[in-house]
Amino acid sequence: MVFAPPSLMRALNRRYRKKDTPTDVLSFGLSPLERRRVFGTGRGMLGEIFIAPSIAKKDSRNRGIAFHQQLIPSTSRMARRTMEVKGKSRKLKQRRDAERVEALILLLVHGIVHILGYEHDGAASARRMERLEKRILRKISS
Repeated sequence: MVFAPPSLMRALNRRYRKKDTPTDVLSFGLSPLERRRVFGTGRGMLGEIFIAPSIAKKDSRNRGIAFHQQLIPSTSRMARRTMEVKGKSRKLKQRRDAERVEALILLLVHGIVHILGYEHDGAASARRMERLEKRILRKISS
């Protein structure tokens, strides 16, 4: 996983997706042939995921919904309990920190699902991909 600035995300998006705009996450899978060439077997790293935290943060604010409210409920309950115990300034910082971590987890899972071959180029494939992402997120948050 690579954390990248918006300028790099825009350049990669332009080069590989022909979209001249920055994006929050990009995935680049390795084929079994590439894995054999790099690792000597068909196993090993499946690919690379580039994430732009600053874009993810802005996108989550634009949606008006924190990622944790949408997809990772158990982490949110834990964050709320922690916030009840701590002081007000700490509460806000902890909530923001939890939301940032959860946003990055969501993008990482999204990137992994892309590397596994899923796309969201139509309504049905987007629903299928979202169901898989939610299932993975529920498993890692329980």
